[in-house]
Amino acid sequence: MAKTGRAEAALKRDQMRNMVVETIIKQMESGSTDWLRPWTKSGGSELPVSNVGRSYRGINVWWLWANASQNGWGNEWGTFASWKKAGEAHANSIGSDEYFGVQKGMKSTPVFFYKMLKIKDKDNEDEEKMIPLLKWFYVFNRAQTNLPDKVYADDETHEVSEEAAELEALALYDKHNVDLRYGGGRAFYRVSTDHIQMPNREHFRDSTGFTATLLHELTHWTGHPSRLNRKLENSFGGNEYAFEELIAEMGAAMVCAEVGVDNDHLMIDNHAAYVTSWLKGLKTDGGAQALWRAAAHAQKAADWILGTGYDGKEDEE
Repeated sequence: MAKTGRAEAALKRDQMRNMVVETIIKQMESGSTDWLRPWTKSGGSELPVSNVGRSYRGINVWWLWANASQNGWGNEWGTFASWKKAGEAHANSIGSDEYFGVQKGMKSTPVFFYKMLKIKDKDNEDEEKMIPLLKWFYVFNRAQTNLPDKVYADDETHEVSEEAAELEALALYDKHNVDLRYGGGRAFYRVSTDHIQMPNREHFRDSTGFTATLLHELTHWTGHPSRLNRKLENSFGGNEYAFEELIAEMGAAMVCAEVGVDNDHLMIDNHAAYVTSWLKGLKTDGGAQALWRAAAHAQKAADWILGTGYDGKEDEE
């Protein structure tokens, strides 16, 4: 009976992974780049956040972005209990006995995290090892509650000028002492010399395109053996090359959201060609795991660039 229960749980985890990937694949197939940058500058964080002030991470960024984009929602999420508490606080503040929590009939959205599980080592029965076990809890968007739209203070809004975003991106280069060189007709990161090459600034049509490209190449830079040690010496056009480009796209999107880069610019040339390659890989056996791995690598890259840490507290209940 125990084995049957474990098998059913494993099947459920696979189903949940596939559900996330299928949703993102649909957005990729639409030809839009909204799956990468669906946000708009509406105030507050551009990344999905909980109503208790915690940022969601990894695959949850893309999953929650996809759900918010499809429904025209904002980026604030929370559990049923936390929205109930927020609703009660709001009701008390205005002297009302109305219910401001989650509306009746609303469908929840799962949020994923890993718990480390101790198991017996099959190769050595006297030893134990730790493995990550996928788990999830359920959240609702603020738009699914009876609460009014959140009003952000001036210092909470994420509206920044293109010039300010560009300066912030360049400040990240300075912070990490990146070897940044200008000249030539293309942007790239070369692992053998550990430097980033950019076309001269005046060759870009606008500041946003320049900033997005800076951050894309900076994400590649994090993969150097002395940093996050990803496999970077890949042949152009191959699956591993495309996988690293997917990491760079996703990681740069996270950093773009933090520095305030607008969402109407592609981050790399030949975007459509890369999407075709990614879709081919994601639809094969193991494709779901590949997207989850790319999201995890992208999160680590964004953390490295931004200098942010993780306290391991993704689960809210």
